[in-house]
Amino acid sequence: MEEQKQPQYLKTHRIPGAHLAFLLQEEEEAQLENARASKSGRTAKTLIKDGQLRLTLVAMREGAEMRKHSVDGPASVPVLARDHALPIRR
Repeated sequence: MEEQKQPQYLKTHRIPGAHLAFLLQEEEEAQLENARASKSGRTAKTLIKDGQLRLTLVAMREGAEMRKHSVDGPASVPVLARDHALPIRR
């Protein structure tokens, strides 16, 4: 039987646990509810933290702003819904 090739990242990084599963719509709805109730109008919840890998769900109510900040290492910003403006400096 031929061994399946894995991407390099999977050869060196493992996410612990039997499985990780999220009902993303439910997570998003809960975070939006928290954001609407928060003084700043925004909330965040880290769904996965393993080494440099972070998957963080950020919710912001309409009109809320995120302060300028930076992160160490690579970043990916998937947008699930809503209008947004995201200035990025390299």
